Amino acid sequence: MRIRHLERKHPLAIKPNDVIEVFDDWYRVRYVTYNGGVRLHLQPESEPLSPFTENDVLIISINDDVVTGINVEVKNA
Repeated sequence: MRIRHLERKHPLAIKPNDVIEVFDDWYRVRYVTYNGGVRLHLQPESEPLSPFTENDVLIISINDDVVTGINVEVKNA
């Protein structure tokens, strides 16, 4: 089992290519929209981020004043 280093981010700080866990599965953030909250378009973690493909498997809307933070995987540099 892979060990993941996580950082807690406010929903407004989430950006494309961040990797987050939802319902015990890991997803890569493909696209983010900000309109009275945050909407995250997620694709499978195993697929690289590409502007030429749209493989959203999950779209999550988050009210930015409700959630205090989302755990995001920290990439080792």
